[in-house]
Parts: sequence; C-alpha cells; structure tokens
Amino acid sequence: MVNFSSSSGLLTGSGIVSRLPCLLTGLEVITNGTDAATLILYNSLDNSGKVLAKYVVVGAELSKEIDYAIPLQATVGVYAALSGTGANAIVYFTPE
Repeated sequence: MVNFSSSSGLLTGSGIVSRLPCLLTGLEVITNGTDAATLILYNSLDNSGKVLAKYVVVGAELSKEIDYAIPLQATVGVYAALSGTGANAIVYFTPE
C-alpha cells in the first residue's frame, strides 16, 4: 500500500501530470483573481482520453481545493488541460 502523494508541481499550462497509472487524491485550481480558470483531467497522455474530472473556478473565488476521500483511478496516466488567463493548478496523485 502506498501512503504518500506526489505533486505535479505548479502547472501554468497544459501537460502530462503522470505517465503511469495512478490514483488522483486531490487538486487545487488557482485563478488570477479576475478571470475564470478551467482544469480538465484526462485518463490519457494527451487530451483525447476519458475525462476524469472537470473543474471551473470563477475568477473572484481565487482558488478551489478538492481532496478525494475515494481517489479517482487513472489506468493510463494523467493529462491536465489548463485554460484561463493567469490560471494555475496543482494535482496530487499516488502511483498505482
């Protein structure tokens, strides 16, 4: 049993979070305070796989954190598509 989480680090754009199967344990989406930020997580190494989750945070909210009590399973890997002016995100996961 794995008892730790890894972090994507601060994402400032779209890209691969994990190249291996993993369990998503949480995330944070951060706005610039004005513009909305959108994060879509795919069970894939690009943006063509199954959508695992999609989060939209309005600019005035500044950020949104989510911790999964039951982790989301990514059987291929995880690709994060991040959009929005000044948007940032952090994705937390454990190897499977």
